[in-house]
Amino acid sequence: SRQLELLLVIKAVAPRITHLLRSTPMAVHTQVWQHLERVERALRDTLGNSLFYRATDNAWELAQRAPSQGGLGLRSPCDQVDVAFCASFAYATRCLPLLFPRHGHLFPNFAASPAHENE
Repeated sequence: SRQLELLLVIKAVAPRITHLLRSTPMAVHTQVWQHLERVERALRDTLGNSLFYRATDNAWELAQRAPSQGGLGLRSPCDQVDVAFCASFAYATRCLPLLFPRHGHLFPNFAASPAHENE
């Protein structure tokens, strides 16, 4: 059914897309960006199929809201690509030195501001 298709996208496909976004710096890959736009169109089409009409921009914005705000919790891959990678990168640079102390010098502390480094 159409609702089952949307449910599978929300629960199975969307988390895999998020993982891909967190692990790949997309901003430099224009071919990958084109694929992300196709994925977003496919998500919108799936949403439209479950609504029985084409999803308007307004419906897509509503679907991207959190469920607590009346949305479906869908995320636009194009909107979250840079933020997802930066968040993953920041987390990794903070955690990897703790996991591998001997190699801590290989992971710069990007969270520290340059003004505090001289103190």
